[in-house]
Amino acid sequence: AVVSTQSTGEQTDIVKAAQQDKNKEYRCIIRTEGEVTGEMLERLNSIRDLTLDQDTPLRVLHRRTPLLRKRRILSVNARLLTEKEVAMVTNDSTTFSKRLLVAEVVSESGTYIKEFAHGDFGRTSPCVGSILGVRCDILSLDVVGLKIAWPPPPPASPDKGQSEMGE
Repeated sequence: AVVSTQSTGEQTDIVKAAQQDKNKEYRCIIRTEGEVTGEMLERLNSIRDLTLDQDTPLRVLHRRTPLLRKRRILSVNARLLTEKEVAMVTNDSTTFSKRLLVAEVVSESGTYIKEFAHGDFGRTSPCVGSILGVRCDILSLDVVGLKIAWPPPPPASPDKGQSEMGE
């Protein structure tokens, strides 16, 4: 049985603080305008702790404050789709055989992954397109994991000896 209870303000603060330190794992399918080579994949897969400059994306600008945010991509693991996978996505497998890739991306919370893929007209830099040297677009995006420290560590308590001396 699931029991629902009202959370306290303190509990809400604890959850919000824990969210600031969480990482998300995504899986996305990216289409490129040119063929992707092994060297290009190596560049993409070598990403570790990459800092992005992300202006508020155009798609959310009407509801978010226009800010330049620093966000981090912790890692990318990308590969070309197999011929069988390409055939499931399109009936023109010869055109797209070396232009579709699947990427597993781990980023800090708050990173705009769609914009990391295509660059959002220069509003996210660097992006997959600039790293590969070809224009890119994202075809699908799924959250596949969430890494959050839970339960969060308890707040530090004052040393008992010092508190007793002050009384």
